[in-house]
Amino acid sequence: MQEKKEPSINYAIEELFSSEKVYRDKLTFLKDAFSKDELVGNQPILNKFKELIPQLINHSIKIHQNVAYGFLLSQKIEAGNASTTEIEKFNQLRAERAHLFALYFRTYQEYAETYLAFAPISGDGRGFQAMKEYISANNTQGFGLADYLIDPVQRGPRYDILVAAVIKFNETLSEESPVKLKEEQIQEVQRISAHIKLCAQAANKATSEMKKGYEFGDYSKAATQKVIQGIGYISSYLSSRYQKDNTPQAASAKSEQSEKIDLPHLNISSSLLDGFEPAGVPDELDIDDFEFLDFSEENSKSTFNY
Repeated sequence: MQEKKEPSINYAIEELFSSEKVYRDKLTFLKDAFSKDELVGNQPILNKFKELIPQLINHSIKIHQNVAYGFLLSQKIEAGNASTTEIEKFNQLRAERAHLFALYFRTYQEYAETYLAFAPISGDGRGFQAMKEYISANNTQGFGLADYLIDPVQRGPRYDILVAAVIKFNETLSEESPVKLKEEQIQEVQRISAHIKLCAQAANKATSEMKKGYEFGDYSKAATQKVIQGIGYISSYLSSRYQKDNTPQAASAKSEQSEKIDLPHLNISSSLLDGFEPAGVPDELDIDDFEFLDFSEENSKSTFNY
């Protein structure tokens, strides 16, 4: 039975991390380009990208390492073959993962806001021309600057592939499984994932309008604020949880819990997203807040094209 369950999870992880390598290669190309002062100059938006891109690379590497190791340990725990030391390490990875994702979403917020500021004005020559020419001349895929810069914004929804596989896999587990997700945890993951996807679609909308040569006022400032609100909520939510989890009291509680060596309740779903415990997410953001976006099936397929 177990042999029939694992391939979908393994495939999702393999697919995610194979594309993660491509994603990091693109970021590395951008990092090299933005390290050239003559291309960045004093342009504030380009300088902000220069600051954030290395952070995204670092987050990607650390999350990748954490998830890969966590998945291997979760398989051993599910099979009943894990040692006490491995169970302790798995719990440690879960705690570290919450921190890593708090950092990631904080950077994601800043990056998405920077991209939304860049998209409407990128065509008017405000210090972007040298960078545009360099990017176009130094890649063989025919991508422009905007094509590369939107990639990190779109990356968040890429985890949806894994989330879907995890939820499907979770349904096959017995209630007694030590790695089975609780329903509240699944719902929490789904809601945060949905907010990220909406933010990425908004960035795509900005890019689409930018290519048509629209004026800045054509892109609803109110709509943009909804997008930033969504991204900001994710970041502040995780940031506040991380700060709360790192108080002296929390550290003491974690130490006591570690000594008990409780079996974790999460498997590979946790491997990416188990930092999100049920926390009563407010309903201030709704799909109707993003009605300016195109949610057609055709657009959805082309939006997240990696």
